Amino acid sequence: MYSERRRAYEAAIELAKCALNSNGENLIPQISLILENLIDGRVTDTVKFQNATEIAALRENGTQPNSSMIVEGLIPAEGITLFGGETSSGKTYSALDVAIGVATEGNVWGRDVLMAGTVLYFGKDTSYSMLCTRMLDLCSGRGINPPRNVLIARGEVDDELNISNSSSIHQIQNAIMKTNAALVIIDDLSSYAPGVDLNSSGQIGQVMYNLRNLTRKTGVAILVLTLLNKKHSRNRGQMLSRIGGSVHIPGKVDLAFVFTRKGFGAATLRTITNVKNRFTEEPYDVTFTIENAPHGGTILLFGKVEVSSPRTTLVDDWVKAINTILLESTDRIWDRSELVKEAKVKGLKGCDRTINVFVNPKRAHLIIENATTLGYRVAL
Repeated sequence: MYSERRRAYEAAIELAKCALNSNGENLIPQISLILENLIDGRVTDTVKFQNATEIAALRENGTQPNSSMIVEGLIPAEGITLFGGETSSGKTYSALDVAIGVATEGNVWGRDVLMAGTVLYFGKDTSYSMLCTRMLDLCSGRGINPPRNVLIARGEVDDELNISNSSSIHQIQNAIMKTNAALVIIDDLSSYAPGVDLNSSGQIGQVMYNLRNLTRKTGVAILVLTLLNKKHSRNRGQMLSRIGGSVHIPGKVDLAFVFTRKGFGAATLRTITNVKNRFTEEPYDVTFTIENAPHGGTILLFGKVEVSSPRTTLVDDWVKAINTILLESTDRIWDRSELVKEAKVKGLKGCDRTINVFVNPKRAHLIIENATTLGYRVAL
């Protein structure tokens, strides 16, 4: 167990770290936070636990919060949402639109804002003047006055923030506590983690841990923007791997959306695909365009995407074609050579290679399921 002397020693070490990292800046916020943590018992002797009965009782009394959303199905309270997108796919426009919606109790992507509040926007990836211009244009497009509670970071302190170290996390935590922020937007991940190898699970794992710890300490929601890699898959399952860097990035968030674009200029159609969602099994996909509003400003026009079945591969098409052959003779047991011969008669050229899906263990379940439901048999 820690003695009081040990606690004092650890606090002194933290203060020393702040002094070393401060470069002459005001240390009062960091020092105050460390001392508050020490005094109010957040530095504890042992890990605390609650059993399920206690949790249920606290929740019934209203002292244990339920899982809640700031924006319905999009921004979880005390959670992390990820926007991963191609270049010029509308990530920043969408993030600013989210900020305005949360700050004004409006709507986001046609979904209701359930918990409005102050938004802190850290946008080092885009110039400050550009962010301000886009935000004002979006407010004009919505027909509203610019909200006072969308706060865009600027200046030397913002330029030096690095969310891989504790000093910067303390600075962001102080800002959250001072403004009582509901949402923090980080645009983008690489800009606020300079020197961090995004492909290193160890380095990026520390960054994602810092962000998760920040949500737990403050109750804030975090929206992180990042780029995609150069893969070109449009399959929902494979699109998750398009998010650049280590798998720790999408693996440590609660919701992940991938932004893609088609076309150029005013005709560009952007699609947002929900590739990870810990709160529902139903994907939420939308398309949108960035257009000039009739009354001035910029507006994002969203449309709901009807989620279809995953795109079929060439192998899936072959399975379907050969299934058709098998259904014509449900009382016959086929072997591979006979199936190849019959397929060639039907004009399925090249099937002697692709027909191997029927003897591939990864595909065998397709035949087994079909044999059960459709009544034909295949000798594997």
